[in-house]
Amino acid sequence: VIPLAGNVITGDIRKGCAIINSQAETLKVKFGDCIPTDKQANELITIPGLRGRESREITMQTLSGIIKQRVEQILEQVLFEIKNADYDKKLIGGIVLTGGGAMIRHISQLTEYVTGISTRIGSPDEHLTGEILDEMKHPMHATGIGLVLKGFQYMESENNEDKEEGNEQIQDKGQEQQVKEEVVKTEESNNQDTKEISKEKTKEEEKKINK
Repeated sequence: VIPLAGNVITGDIRKGCAIINSQAETLKVKFGDCIPTDKQANELITIPGLRGRESREITMQTLSGIIKQRVEQILEQVLFEIKNADYDKKLIGGIVLTGGGAMIRHISQLTEYVTGISTRIGSPDEHLTGEILDEMKHPMHATGIGLVLKGFQYMESENNEDKEEGNEQIQDKGQEQQVKEEVVKTEESNNQDTKEISKEKTKEEEKKINK
């Protein structure tokens, strides 16, 4: 597990722009971009001042530069872990980005550039059926919904295993009962044979006495 995510990016924006955390989060969500451009140098973002202080302005290029630097660091660690696990040639489906940070503009393009692996944004509604709320389609909820679905799959698997064990126990009891019945039949047959032999001996003895 890599202990870096969107909250770290928010922290970098807060420090780099000398603003509070809520303002940094708003900047990331509304204006966040992973690829700085020359055009962004002329695009200004106004940050309201707090407690009577004057508002501030930063350029989109500055904001994008802060975000890009941190995202690249995260992606480099991700790529290291992928290669360390020998999965760099096995990810046929590519990389799937989830969470609120996945909505930062151009993050999938930057991911492909750094890792060399095809990348897409994961949406939880891909695995849901029926009526789906718009909120549930957001990548921010992908991990949570995925864990819930995985939990249901695990429960279903456990139930199936319990049923199979129950069927095996029933079969074992049936076989045990069948063996007992066969033993009883064998004993009855042996007893019958013993009785017939005794009768024959008795008849032979009676014949000898009569003679």
